[in-house]
Amino acid sequence: NIEISKRPLLIFPQGTRVKVEDRVPFKKGVGRIYEALNISCVPIALNSGKVWPKNGIIKYPGKITVSFLEPIKPGLNRDEFIKNLEVRIYDEIKNIS
Repeated sequence: NIEISKRPLLIFPQGTRVKVEDRVPFKKGVGRIYEALNISCVPIALNSGKVWPKNGIIKYPGKITVSFLEPIKPGLNRDEFIKNLEVRIYDEIKNIS
């Protein structure tokens, strides 16, 4: 049984920072959490991989943009949710990079 609290839950579905041009498949765990909680998900796209590369401790000067997208309502199956999430986030990253 999962108890829902009023606190936000932040998940990075790729599992790590990625370059803005990379299209890494999202981890399946994000779909399991979405199904289990049965609540809306607010996708957030950010281009931080542009200034702080994966496996890098050096951060480069630049602007990081954070976009809050339209919520995805509960009710999709895991695979539909993950695909929807990937498309929306990657489309937005393309627009903000």
